[in-house]
Amino acid sequence: MLVDIESQLASIVTELTKSYNAYLCHGDCRSGVAWSRVTEITIRFAVRGDELHLHAGSGLMLRFVVDSDGGLDSEGILAVSRAILAGDAVESFGIPGQPDDGLFATGYDIPELGFSGGVSSRMATFVGRLAGPLESARFLR
Repeated sequence: MLVDIESQLASIVTELTKSYNAYLCHGDCRSGVAWSRVTEITIRFAVRGDELHLHAGSGLMLRFVVDSDGGLDSEGILAVSRAILAGDAVESFGIPGQPDDGLFATGYDIPELGFSGGVSSRMATFVGRLAGPLESARFLR
């Protein structure tokens, strides 16, 4: 049974609205955003062909590919999205032995889900918890 990927994105966004702010982009059913007022973390969703891309943080990008029936792992996407929005994701930056001016996001880890990709936190130059833009203000008071 072929399922429309745009409808699946709409269902994911609708489910996220129960706990977070989430919307499809006006006039573009292939894009959406979700964010947390508590953590101030934002996720951007984008349909690209038969994939759903999830973007967050400095360079975190996850790809979810439709299966042979045209379906996405909606429950998995929701679990990952909730973990990111809750601040449970860690980003890795840089590669040991590379110049410091080449520091960029090279991987991620969501320990609670056992979900990771790219350069592991052990191999990266440094790691940081994905946080909203004003997270440091809590510590600088």
